[in-house]
Amino acid sequence: MLAHELRNPLAPIRNANEVLRMNGVKEPAIVRQCELIGRQVGYMSRLLDDLLDVSRITRGRISLQETQFDLREVLVQAIESTQDLFAKHKQEFAYVRPPDPIWVSGDFTRLVQVFYNLLINASKYTEAGGRIAMSVALEPADENSLSPEAVVRITDTGIGIAPETLPHIFELFSQVSKDQTHAQGGLGIGLTLVQRLVEMHGGRALARSEGLGQGSEFTIRLPAIGRLPARPAIEPADQPKAPLEIVPQATQLRIMVVDDVADSAASMAELLERWGHESRMALDGATALDLAREFRPEIVMLDVGMPGMNGYELAGLLRQEFGPEIMLLAMTGYGQEEDRCQAIAAGFDHHLTKPVDLRVLCDLLSAYAIDRTHRAECKA
Repeated sequence: MLAHELRNPLAPIRNANEVLRMNGVKEPAIVRQCELIGRQVGYMSRLLDDLLDVSRITRGRISLQETQFDLREVLVQAIESTQDLFAKHKQEFAYVRPPDPIWVSGDFTRLVQVFYNLLINASKYTEAGGRIAMSVALEPADENSLSPEAVVRITDTGIGIAPETLPHIFELFSQVSKDQTHAQGGLGIGLTLVQRLVEMHGGRALARSEGLGQGSEFTIRLPAIGRLPARPAIEPADQPKAPLEIVPQATQLRIMVVDDVADSAASMAELLERWGHESRMALDGATALDLAREFRPEIVMLDVGMPGMNGYELAGLLRQEFGPEIMLLAMTGYGQEEDRCQAIAAGFDHHLTKPVDLRVLCDLLSAYAIDRTHRAECKA
């Protein structure tokens, strides 16, 4: 419920910011402010995700999607996500990719999350001009491990960790700097999440520091598996994602936005118009049903937590009346796995957590337009 209430206001902020960015404003100060808003919305979204992940792990409500892969590719994705941050803070970053694969078994996405959090943490507590380094190696079994381990070390020249703080560094809500003079705030949950996820993979998370002003080192040890002849089950992109740039699409779609939060509905409808689509909005289920019969939307973006007729009920009625060709997108602040399952069971095609990832939304709309064209060609 907390996540739902906090995500709802983030949605129109992200939508409105994208509309401003697309408006062609060239004044440097306005461009910088749009970038700032985008970063802060992303930061708030990540805080909510981390807080919920810790809660799910604590209650045993999170499961790993296990595959076998080369750990080097996990590190590449984590590094790509943080390179801009190092550059912004004028920090030197060093990583030498080892020549041979280091195979592990686990959840690829969750391990990217682990190393992303550690790199963010290192940058946060390292001054401008400081140095951050990452290394990975395969180490043989020893007295603490019955099998070889993949060992990742992240070191920094930052503010270090006081001896009295070090034993508690992975505890929930623990923070290195109580006075926040060096930190950028936060809830003190990132390292807790790292430790819990690593332990779920059968590994260990360790921290070391010689004291304040002496930098720190975080070590992640994961069970390694034998050399595999096949390619990794998940192959990440070789290049980081380019900044979101969306132009009006050649194929115009009819899209209806239904949300009882007027700011959220209006900002999303306007953004869709900027993308070249025809959009309508409704603020409740009954109005949406009448509008759908008149407008005949191809896609409906639907908030599920509305008073009166909720989104699940409306989705069932829309599916019954318009059939399988209409695409229903759940657009909601409820983002847990059971919420996704409930949305699919109710007839939704996709579940989008607020604030909606605009790149994901654009990809879904493009895929629908291509599929519509294909269906039309088949009928012809």
